[in-house]
Amino acid sequence: MGSSLDSARLLNLVYQMVKISPSSIETMVLGMHSKDMLPLVKKCKVKGISIDKFLSQEKIKLISEKTKIRGKEIVELLKNRSAHFDPSLAGYQLIEAIVKDKKEIICASTYLNGEYGIKNVCIGVPCIIGRKGIIKIIEIELSREEKEKLLKSANYFRECMSLQ
Repeated sequence: MGSSLDSARLLNLVYQMVKISPSSIETMVLGMHSKDMLPLVKKCKVKGISIDKFLSQEKIKLISEKTKIRGKEIVELLKNRSAHFDPSLAGYQLIEAIVKDKKEIICASTYLNGEYGIKNVCIGVPCIIGRKGIIKIIEIELSREEKEKLLKSANYFRECMSLQ
């Protein structure tokens, strides 16, 4: 699923702040589903309009931080009832994009071979998903700070895999 689940959680947080239909909001989270994820809040758009036209820098930063702990909050709220509903929806969206050949852009975990300057690791990045699975990896422009954070996320994943 990559970061599609975290992107949906980011969308929900933006919606709660701007109170504009979620279908008008574009969000994206890159990297691994961990403390090192990269919520691209500054790149969020509301009907093509930059999020900073709706929210202060302070609120944008707050949304970024809340996105990173959103999954933990959901698990704590559900307690013994599990947090499998959100991942199920993210999985469904991937399957639907493949079965219906939607050619939809979804942040999905995929193997990087030089994209974003990262090699030999699978992390969540925007991809075009269709009948053949991942048709294309989309490289969006990132600031130096964002690139460093994405690399940190990739390195964290490598560390986790080496512990196994």
